[in-house]
Amino acid sequence: MTPGWLAAAADEFWSLAGDPLPFPRDLGGVLAFALPVSRVVLSRLTPARVEEWLARRQLAVDFDTTPRSLRGCLVAYRGTGFIFVDGADDPAEQRFTLAHEIAHYLLDYHAPRQNTLHRLGPAILPVLDGERPAAQPERIDAVLTSSRLGYYVHLFDRGRADTMVDISERRADDLAFELLAPSDHLAGRVPPHASAADVVAVLTAEYGLPHDAAEAYARSWMKTNRPAPSTLSWLRR
Repeated sequence: MTPGWLAAAADEFWSLAGDPLPFPRDLGGVLAFALPVSRVVLSRLTPARVEEWLARRQLAVDFDTTPRSLRGCLVAYRGTGFIFVDGADDPAEQRFTLAHEIAHYLLDYHAPRQNTLHRLGPAILPVLDGERPAAQPERIDAVLTSSRLGYYVHLFDRGRADTMVDISERRADDLAFELLAPSDHLAGRVPPHASAADVVAVLTAEYGLPHDAAEAYARSWMKTNRPAPSTLSWLRR
């Protein structure tokens, strides 16, 4: 069963993008219709390359440029954004990276921003956009609503062992999986007694997920959709 927040987020995206795409899904084809976000493909993606690309367009975004390779990056400002994808990755990796960063835009930038505007009204917009500092009451309200003031930047590192425990990363992965391989649709493609390896094979072959992401999704999906046998059922064998 798909959690309510996850189904709602996926439904919101498709309500903006139009009818869901056939599998495997290239969300880049509908991104411009769904969100005020542009996809930028750069080979050998690093924080420094992202900063340089933005600087050439008079967008001075200051963030951690510690040398490291990235799968993707999201930079959002004034309600719009850029999603950077490493063009040296294979199509499956790029597909998942784009979906993951779309999820971050929706969950961690767009939703809190809309919630703050709803709660505090349009007068808070210059604060959200970094045009004026927040007054003390506004800072408190911003914290309470998890709003991001000014630029929002998310770096999708290749070494994710530490960040996988982060709630934000898990939620972004979950929404990316739901956009690319909806849980209910997957249930109709996987036999009742399929193994984890069988699920991974379906996710990579039919939905176009990269292998590592498919393994992560298969583990979480099977916990929800293939509950372990009860003690009583084992005793009856």
